[in-house]
Amino acid sequence: MIIRELYAPEQHIVSGFLLALSERDRYRRFCRPMSDEAIHAYIRAIDWSETVVMGAFDAEARLIGMLELCDAGTAAEIAVAVAAASRSRGVARALMVRALLKAKVLGKQRVMLTCLTENLPMRRLARSVGLSAVSVSQEVETELALQPSQFDDLVHDATEALVGNISYASALCSRSCNEIMQMILRPAQLLDSLAHPPARPE
Repeated sequence: MIIRELYAPEQHIVSGFLLALSERDRYRRFCRPMSDEAIHAYIRAIDWSETVVMGAFDAEARLIGMLELCDAGTAAEIAVAVAAASRSRGVARALMVRALLKAKVLGKQRVMLTCLTENLPMRRLARSVGLSAVSVSQEVETELALQPSQFDDLVHDATEALVGNISYASALCSRSCNEIMQMILRPAQLLDSLAHPPARPE
């Protein structure tokens, strides 16, 4: 798994990921129903100078999980979603751990996460990384106080960013090469099938 920060020119990747979520998953992520139009509007409204978007990618550089770290003054609000096919693999936890480090380096005093009361996996995730919870109506508000960042945190954050970007570039290059090879081989395979059609049954 590759964890790296996403930037404004990559908003089409973010949009594609959120649009691929099921209706139920969209409701859990946003705590309200979200149509395709609403998601497009949400993406357009992201302030990339105030929001850190972390992506989890598979070995083929495809986005399988996403976390937003939104500026809220001295705090940062976290929202996370993982593709259905990639759950129970530690994707959300890896994103959360990375986001907590980023929030600390950004000088935030605490992080907050709000989820639906029914969203037990998210509540377990929040608890597992140290966020304490308070129930409010049909939602659960969780938060964690952060210690001031130290020099080691800055080095760790910079190292994680560098490794993530290099790993992503390598995976993207590998995927591109594989796709090019498939494009090259496909016509050859087609010609071969035309030159050697399957024998008809007697």
